[in-house]
Amino acid sequence: MEQQHQQSAGSFPGPEDDYVVDFDFGGDWLGLTLQEGTRAEARELAAHLVGQFNPLNLVGGRAALQKDLEERALSVFESGPVLAAAAYTEGGALLADLAVFAYGEDGVQRPSPQEYLPQLLKWPYAEVKGEPQVSDVRLPIGTAVRVQAMLIEKRRFGWGKKLSESVQYGVWPDGLEEILVVEARWLNFERTEELTELVDRLMPTMRLLPVPAVSAEAAEPTEPAPGAPPTHPARPDMPLQTEWDTPPSDYTIFVPAGWFQLHLDPDERDRGIAALADRQFAGIDNAPVLKERLMRDLQKQAKAAHRQGGLELYISLLTVEGLPLASSLLVSLLPDGWPGCTTAYDLARRLSDTGRPAEVRKLEAGGDAVRTEKTEAPDPERQMGNTLATTTVAYHVPVPASKQWLTLTFSTPMEGLAPKMVELFDTVAGTLHWE
Repeated sequence: MEQQHQQSAGSFPGPEDDYVVDFDFGGDWLGLTLQEGTRAEARELAAHLVGQFNPLNLVGGRAALQKDLEERALSVFESGPVLAAAAYTEGGALLADLAVFAYGEDGVQRPSPQEYLPQLLKWPYAEVKGEPQVSDVRLPIGTAVRVQAMLIEKRRFGWGKKLSESVQYGVWPDGLEEILVVEARWLNFERTEELTELVDRLMPTMRLLPVPAVSAEAAEPTEPAPGAPPTHPARPDMPLQTEWDTPPSDYTIFVPAGWFQLHLDPDERDRGIAALADRQFAGIDNAPVLKERLMRDLQKQAKAAHRQGGLELYISLLTVEGLPLASSLLVSLLPDGWPGCTTAYDLARRLSDTGRPAEVRKLEAGGDAVRTEKTEAPDPERQMGNTLATTTVAYHVPVPASKQWLTLTFSTPMEGLAPKMVELFDTVAGTLHWE
């Protein structure tokens, strides 16, 4: 599917057509959709958008707003939306984010609104506070389900929680095989009524525009090679903060679209596991035993990871020609660190002295890290039935201004694709930065 935003009108696309999602944004929203996800593209877009503001009204100045727009466009690109936008005040303060995601597979019947509703009631990055408001809506584009909820987002080092509010529309466009999910989110609760109206006023303008056909001679391949680095690259110009008086409160890491994020906190993991199982078995009602086994294996894996300091687990749901690109990323925290090791060089020497090859690598925004790589024999009991040799790449990163260490552990049983998958892991690790 083309991931772009156009303003021209066109006929409604058929089931086999490529299309773009479009809205009548008017002056309420700024389009932040990127095509390539490069720093240069985001900078050019931000410079164009900031020109729509009266500089006399900007509280923080033109440069600050342009930088915010640039970073926001890059950040949302990492989650793989087909469209992204944001609403700002005249003074340049963010009001709300909006993103559109497409779910579906060619030749596979999409779940009905009733079957998909459990997915719309779960946010993998947050817990729902109270009872969500759910209603059926008929939009010009097709049937929709509207969900509004207050969310509790737990900071990933566990230091405090953040409240937000979200309005989410699941949309079933007439004549298509996909489900489009539109999510708007904001932190300004005092403006909830205004922002809710803003989103609800926008949704009836949603439409799909066909992408003009391109001849085979002119077309260029767009499918990445199996295991290639993510199409959402690390931000090349991200500044590296080298001086920290106090430890950061959180971290951010970007993974390819198609990786499922599972929080390992006992209060959150059951909800995430259920959401993953529902997603994998959406529309499949005759495999309760397989679904139960998946949930049981995930529970076992998640509990073991949490006991070892695991914060979150990313699981690849990507496929190539119907074959799964199995891989995972475990992010864990060592609160007491490595005894006697205060720098990456200390740890690299210690691991090397014990026969474990290790090297220090500079992460652009995460600082020095110790990288290790190994291939080990399969362990079906520990690895959810896997019978292939597993390649594991780990990055051990000291948390600034603390004795803690953050560890990123990537694993894949894809023996034939291991070199490509290792390139992917290294690219993902390079996106780590502190907040």
